[in-house]
Amino acid sequence: PQGDFPVYRFIVAAEGQTLEDRCNGLYLEDWDVRFNAKWKSAVRIDPDGKTWSAEMEIPWKAIGIDAPRPSMMMRINLARNYPLLSGRSSLAPTLEWFSNFLEPSRFARLIVE
Repeated sequence: PQGDFPVYRFIVAAEGQTLEDRCNGLYLEDWDVRFNAKWKSAVRIDPDGKTWSAEMEIPWKAIGIDAPRPSMMMRINLARNYPLLSGRSSLAPTLEWFSNFLEPSRFARLIVE
């Protein structure tokens, strides 16, 4: 449902490139690619060259929140996409391949304490 949007996406690649956008719906024309948030990331490629890890620091203001309120509920999803092997997984699995992980009604619930 459109009421579950906007969704803020923060993406980091193994080589360290980053991308952020705000999605107001499932269709490409609904995505605000001009969205520019201040956030940080770091990546580490393991010595074997086969695995890597990422760390992200996303301030509340980057998603339009001045300060979290106690008991505030928000939805969150963490996802991985590996197109070369058609691999994809996420904390809150999405059902439709074309949704690009954008099914906010299926996202996990996060309660701020």
